[in-house]
Amino acid sequence: MTSSDSASFHTARIRALAAALFFLAASPPSAASGLVDEAFGPDRSNGAFLNITRQHRRSHAAQAIAVDNQYRVLVLNEWFDPGSSNRDCAVTRHVRNARSLDMDFTGPDELEATRRIALDLGGTNVDICTGMAIDAANRVVIAGSGDTGNGLTGFVVRLRASDGAYDTTFDNNGKLALSNLAPFSGVGTYLNAVAARSGGRVLACGYVQRGTERNMLAVQFTSLGDLDTSFNGTGYKEIDFNGGGDDSDVCSSLQVLPNGDVVLAGTADDSDGKSALAVVRLNSNGVYDGNFSGDGRLLVANTSQLASSFSLVDVGYDAGRSRLLLGCNLVFSNNTLPSSGCVVAVSSNGTLDSTFGSSGREYFKFSDYHGLFVAREAGDARVRRILVRDDGSLYVLGTHTNGSADAQEHGDSDVVSLRMEADGSVITTQGYSGDGVAFHDFPQVHQANLCAPGCDPEPIDKKVADTLVDATWYRGNLLLLANRPRYPNNIFDHDGDGNLDEPGPIAPLVASIDADHVFDDGLEFDGLEPAVTPVTIAVPAGFGNYCSVRNASDGGFGLLPGAAGSDPCQQFLSGNPSLIVERAGLYSLSGLNWVIGYCDGGFVVLYGGNGTTPFDAAFTDSNGHTNCIFAAAPQNLPIFSRPYTGPAPLYNTQSFNHDGYGIPINVSEFGQPQGNGDACSIDFKGRQHSYISGSRCYVTDGVDETASDIGIDSSNDDVSVAPGRVLMAVPRFIPTFTPPGNDPYQREIFIRHSVGSGRYAEIFTTYYAHMQDTGVRRGDAVSAGTRLGQAGETGAASGEHLHLGVFRNRNLSWRQSFELNFAGGRWDRDNTVGAIDPWGWQAPAGVDPWAWRFRINASNHLRDSSGSYSTNLWKAGEAPPLD
Repeated sequence: MTSSDSASFHTARIRALAAALFFLAASPPSAASGLVDEAFGPDRSNGAFLNITRQHRRSHAAQAIAVDNQYRVLVLNEWFDPGSSNRDCAVTRHVRNARSLDMDFTGPDELEATRRIALDLGGTNVDICTGMAIDAANRVVIAGSGDTGNGLTGFVVRLRASDGAYDTTFDNNGKLALSNLAPFSGVGTYLNAVAARSGGRVLACGYVQRGTERNMLAVQFTSLGDLDTSFNGTGYKEIDFNGGGDDSDVCSSLQVLPNGDVVLAGTADDSDGKSALAVVRLNSNGVYDGNFSGDGRLLVANTSQLASSFSLVDVGYDAGRSRLLLGCNLVFSNNTLPSSGCVVAVSSNGTLDSTFGSSGREYFKFSDYHGLFVAREAGDARVRRILVRDDGSLYVLGTHTNGSADAQEHGDSDVVSLRMEADGSVITTQGYSGDGVAFHDFPQVHQANLCAPGCDPEPIDKKVADTLVDATWYRGNLLLLANRPRYPNNIFDHDGDGNLDEPGPIAPLVASIDADHVFDDGLEFDGLEPAVTPVTIAVPAGFGNYCSVRNASDGGFGLLPGAAGSDPCQQFLSGNPSLIVERAGLYSLSGLNWVIGYCDGGFVVLYGGNGTTPFDAAFTDSNGHTNCIFAAAPQNLPIFSRPYTGPAPLYNTQSFNHDGYGIPINVSEFGQPQGNGDACSIDFKGRQHSYISGSRCYVTDGVDETASDIGIDSSNDDVSVAPGRVLMAVPRFIPTFTPPGNDPYQREIFIRHSVGSGRYAEIFTTYYAHMQDTGVRRGDAVSAGTRLGQAGETGAASGEHLHLGVFRNRNLSWRQSFELNFAGGRWDRDNTVGAIDPWGWQAPAGVDPWAWRFRINASNHLRDSSGSYSTNLWKAGEAPPLD
């Protein structure tokens, strides 16, 4: 409808269609399945992912995993500077369900969501972290040891919960070295495990080296980092099982019991000089519990004549039976037999619990059982963790070394979880994983193979060696931390020696295994809600408002372009408040506009022209039709500034992919020479960038995506193109499409922009990817030119560049609005419906296919269809140059 005829409506009878609703009952995940829980982890990870920040070109082994009381996941691992022997640690925090890295927990060196731990105590700058715990205030407590130049000293570090910075209320700087305490001056100490106690107290255990003898050591600190004299009167306790000599007594695990008592567990030399399991039970005040084994100390001897070593690795507590469950390993001399895992049950009085296994002991190899009904060859078993359920049954977690035949299919070793009953038996029918044991391959974290142009980037199918490092409970499931080579042999020269014949580098692997599954599968996300108010950009001079309305009761419709600052929708509603406002936005008062409309029966009108001319033509052409809805877009809307700093780009490859909708394009329609068959991807000038063959889309040049790749490098920063609000700023995990040597966490930022406000606002989202760091956070308000991050090649990138995508959120051709779906990180599901070309459609002939070809999707359903005219959004002189 034109501005001079605002009150007339076409009318028609409306046919009502009855809708049938079908409710499908979703099947819940089966309890105790032993499978990877796909509701856990970042988008595309399917329940298992690599904990990597920045470029990961040398081994950073995993060390510990923990969960805070907000269900955030924290991973502790090694950290090395490239080309340096300096060894530090790093803690990375992930949001709940590990959907993304937690950008509030950020340390130096541009390690997003990561805090680097470096004590640098004066020796070789080697800091080894061995244990991690979370206290009631969500502060991270880390134990380890560092080189002082005169030997090793244990240390304890505490980090703030808010941002991961050192907690300066703990020993003034958050870092406490035992060598600075009088009892340990001049002697070597080493800490293996740490626990957070009530009131902010910290308990750690390991050993103290006095001459040639090692004594088990427990040390407790107050919340302020002072020795806690309520513990054994001194704040520490040394345990010597044999009263002198050259024996070695070491604590490797500790447990604080529900009543506050403390259990220290490790290995000690028995009276014959052989290794034995060593257990110490202390009252809450650090004094020996005399009810346990007579004097609070217990040695469990090695009863095998063939075993060369007998070592304890973990201790769990069965509260219902008041017993300890010791996880241990038995290694046989000369490797004559595969090493065995073992579990030893110890009653509250310090005797072996005869109701468990064979007189309190159970020896096994993981290959004694099957695992999803598939037998494995006999191999070494290495127990690492014991997790006890409320009913006294337990999970034994460790590593299985595969035989030569299995290694061809599964790699040299696998992470294993074994469900053991309270009596030490394993249910082999209808039990955990169907037979009591699950061998975990984690194929979903294999990296993309090197791939020639046009080929499918299938994940590498070669296997690697996974080794369990740590495990804990996570909302009823098992949360595993393992080491795995990021690449198998013959893929990537990670150590720079020119050879591809070695696997690596070692990377931490995190996975959730479906066990008791007591939590909801709801997906958390990192994006702001659509209702969050965007930052407003002033409407440039020379633009007016238009409105398209519809009368649902009789099929009538109206279209009215108005002057700058006008309210054409209100003119309609004043006459009939029941009208539906279908579209309302901006148009150029004198410049080129495009108007598209669709009506009942699939009737489409499409016009271009200056000012109100296309509005008049489209409305006139719709005469005789019903329920027509119109959308308009100006050819130019100058609001964007240059998206980068520094040198001009080397190239700008731009392409829009139509393949997802199964809509082939003959580029001759746009005045371009026809290429190899119909195209599935074209650029802003209608040129072919791909072709369809069978069911596949083959890229011939440029990119095959709904965006532009701008060839800048790390000398440039990516910056916001306009004022806006950050919707999401995360590294997204996309290993399948990440080339070897690249960081699979792709740095991405989404910014919402609103030109004007209210009913006539034109709303856009800009998307920036592949940055080396992330300079803004979700919810930040930004201006044009705000630094977003340094240009890079993280994620699915074969070289440094800026990936810039633009989406229109309102006034689309086939529906009122489009909102990117950030749920579970799934921003990219069906994003093509809102994508536009920010340089505007510039082909010699034809109409921008983004505006109207998406009126149907591959299933011929209108529900998800959309489309919007591309608009030149750049201010004069600000557009990156085009190829």
